[in-house]
Amino acid sequence: MDIMKGLFFVLWLGTSLIAQAESAGAATSTPKLLLRMVNALENSTIKRLRSCLSDQENTSYHMTKIAHLGMVPRDGNTYPLAKATFLRSSPKGRDTPPARGHTFLILFGSDFSIVSHAQTIDDDYHVEKNLLKVGQQVIADFNSRDPRIRYRGWLVGSSFLSYPFSDKISESEWNGQ
Repeated sequence: MDIMKGLFFVLWLGTSLIAQAESAGAATSTPKLLLRMVNALENSTIKRLRSCLSDQENTSYHMTKIAHLGMVPRDGNTYPLAKATFLRSSPKGRDTPPARGHTFLILFGSDFSIVSHAQTIDDDYHVEKNLLKVGQQVIADFNSRDPRIRYRGWLVGSSFLSYPFSDKISESEWNGQ
């Protein structure tokens, strides 16, 4: 009987730890998340989201960092959100023009296709539930059904992060055509 009590305790403890681990942070079914994001960016058709060399200018444009900000659950799908920084180098052997950084927010589909992106400032972005925040300020509510958001997207700094979901309002719908 003591063996049964011990077995039940081990089963209970294991179940409790699993429940706590799930509630403490989202598990991912894609452990190589950053690798998949980098591959998607480097294979993108969006020129400013992939590294390249410019023989003409004798410069390079390359990713210097990427950060996974969180997962955006929406309509039964999960969208990884990242912040990536690219650097355009100074020409080889010269200090001018100086190197310049460019930061982007990128929303990926569940297949890691790029579904939305916006150039922004390098800030302390993070995701809480369906909210993109800087500090405690809400930058984007990914649960929003506001028609203006569904048409234009979210204003992030001075750029729009386009609305990628299936209920997006098209240009013709917005203009009543």
